[in-house]
Amino acid sequence: MIKNPLYQELGQFIVMFQRVEEKLIDLLVLMVDADDEFIRILANELEYSKRVKVADVMFNRFVDLRSQLDRTAKERFHKLMAECLELGELRNDMVHSYYAHFVNLDSALALRQKTSKLKASKGVREVAEKDLSAGSFTLCFNQLSAVHQKLEDFRLKIIDWQCPLE
Repeated sequence: MIKNPLYQELGQFIVMFQRVEEKLIDLLVLMVDADDEFIRILANELEYSKRVKVADVMFNRFVDLRSQLDRTAKERFHKLMAECLELGELRNDMVHSYYAHFVNLDSALALRQKTSKLKASKGVREVAEKDLSAGSFTLCFNQLSAVHQKLEDFRLKIIDWQCPLE
């Protein structure tokens, strides 16, 4: 077994992404305001990108049904859902890539990520390779943390809208 710290970072990325997915489902549960398990059952059957799109549409509906709410929140939420979709694409690339370990020119362990995607419209398979070394995941971790925090902020906002302290 090769001990490469980048394997741990790859695993950490997956776990952090799962926290974002769970936060998204929490938002769906709050907005629907029905039996939690019903919503979790339905969400379980949706792939990630569909969950994001459903949350985006549901948030718009949620705001539209409440005339006193800040309409600009819809635009901010939509931008956040676009960020979530981008992270989903990144996660898919991470999960579905092939990896090879190697020692880079600085004598440090590294990973070569090889991603293969079909471009049916062009009739080709495109292959991209990227070398990952210490620190390669830092930007990903920062993005995941920022999106998670924004989702949490919207969760708290929805709770406040549903149960104002006035």
